[in-house]
Amino acid sequence: MDAMYRLVLCSLALATPALAAPKKIKAEMLCGTMSAAKEVKPLSGKTGKLTDNVACAIHMSDPKEEPHMGTLKTVRHTIDAATGKRKDVPGASFTTDFGPGSDRANLELVMESGTDAFKPCEDFDIIGTISDDLGVYFTKTIKVVQTCPKPAALKASVSCDFEPKTGKHVVISTRKAERPYPLESVNCVLTTTDTRLSAGAVARGEAQWTEWKDDGTSKPRKESVSGQMFADGNKLGVGMSFDTAYFPNCQDVAIVFTVELGDATIFTQKVQTTLTCGE
Repeated sequence: MDAMYRLVLCSLALATPALAAPKKIKAEMLCGTMSAAKEVKPLSGKTGKLTDNVACAIHMSDPKEEPHMGTLKTVRHTIDAATGKRKDVPGASFTTDFGPGSDRANLELVMESGTDAFKPCEDFDIIGTISDDLGVYFTKTIKVVQTCPKPAALKASVSCDFEPKTGKHVVISTRKAERPYPLESVNCVLTTTDTRLSAGAVARGEAQWTEWKDDGTSKPRKESVSGQMFADGNKLGVGMSFDTAYFPNCQDVAIVFTVELGDATIFTQKVQTTLTCGE
């Protein structure tokens, strides 16, 4: 690098000011439940079942602060129907410029219960930010945890039809029983008169067995399946088909059925099968 080039680089470095970190803005974010009578009760975290609307506002403390872009949004914590695991879903979101001396002094958002903003008995976050192109000046998150009464247990019955490649079918319900081998198919059904089964409840079946390796070691295995809903008169049901590979020779296999409503398990039942092998 020649002397002139080094001189130019040094001059540019001295002439270019370092970018300062975004300043922090002193602000306050408040949320509360709003009843039909417009009575507002503070909302800061744990609460009961939310059926009223929720109103939030962000206020800048300094009356001389310039307007900035603000955002109020929610993130819902749902249960994925396919996996039964928690899934974060974007909810309501509102962004606009606001601040002292502007047409909109405060950032305000009213969210209705039961909409994409939030659901009763479902946890969610309320997130507020103040920012612009240079960065974020204020952020606050209120984690709303709803405590709801546990739903009543669901009354249901289950049975599994083990169809062998040859011979008679064997139907097993709650008792421990011998299953045929080799299998052509395994079809199970869960039936109930409880209408919750078709109104948001999720039914699953899980086969559980021990997998043995050639070296004599073993490990527990489990495979889950979801089912197909059907109606038969006043009864509702879920049919489930299991891969016959889940029922290895000379192995005890349990099928555990569950029904979940939100984050609550309202039904559990096990069908235990055995397969005895001779010497």
